Amino acid sequence: MAETDEDLKGLGGRGEGYSAVVAQLLRLETPEAMEGLPDGDYRALGLGEAHVDELRAFAREYAPLRLDSKNWNSPEYWAAAHAWRALTQIDIEAAVETMLDLLPRLADDEWLHSDFLEVAQRIGPAQLPRLRAFLEEEANAPASDAVTTAQTLIAEQHPEARDEVVAALVQILERAKTNSEWLNAVLIDGLIRLKAVEAADVIERAYAADAVDPIFVGDWEDVQVELGLKDRPPSGQSSPLLPRVSNRSHLEPSGTSKKSVSASRRQMQKQSRKQNRKSKRK
Repeated sequence: MAETDEDLKGLGGRGEGYSAVVAQLLRLETPEAMEGLPDGDYRALGLGEAHVDELRAFAREYAPLRLDSKNWNSPEYWAAAHAWRALTQIDIEAAVETMLDLLPRLADDEWLHSDFLEVAQRIGPAQLPRLRAFLEEEANAPASDAVTTAQTLIAEQHPEARDEVVAALVQILERAKTNSEWLNAVLIDGLIRLKAVEAADVIERAYAADAVDPIFVGDWEDVQVELGLKDRPPSGQSSPLLPRVSNRSHLEPSGTSKKSVSASRRQMQKQSRKQNRKSKRK
């Protein structure tokens, strides 16, 4: 599983210990620098399969520098993102493994979150066992919402995987009392999107245990309406259903366009997660 925090040193050097081909990622600075390469292809820099292990180590070393926004204008800040994006073009399986290593520590990183969702979808159902294993082992890791959403997106694109994903999400939701309220909300959101009426009893129990964050997914009545189990109340008799975030995202190698989620909504998600983490520590 993911390395310990001590393994993520983030020395902030200039690529010492790496080959010249990999170290040149430090000269790219912002993702827009990729616009100068043919089709945004990192392989035009000379990167290839021989550099996969180096790129993974490079991403792990420089990832912690993304935790401090003060590093925004430094080449080191973008180094890890260039490394994991290069991996998506060279070895997509290694890219997913690297991102899963980094997500628990960079859970609020917009770029990593979006790139991970896109890459997981590109692999499709073949990635589901790995994502399911992650959730079973680290259900309350900060990355759990991204991993849950990735499974949902895969099932939406590949209907033949729908039942497998529903079963996986239900299995985690059955542990609602020990999950974070945020994770339970994301699980329920996925089940709603997959029209998983068969999961209604498990969802209801999660609400009865007061274990769901309503900011993201609404209350039990809202969920019943979304699943088609109840009629939508007439206008004016009830509060409108809370809008849910769509975590669909698109990886663009040039780095020009990122989230479709509004900044204010994303901030609400972050605040909710932080509050849930504080509650768990009490």
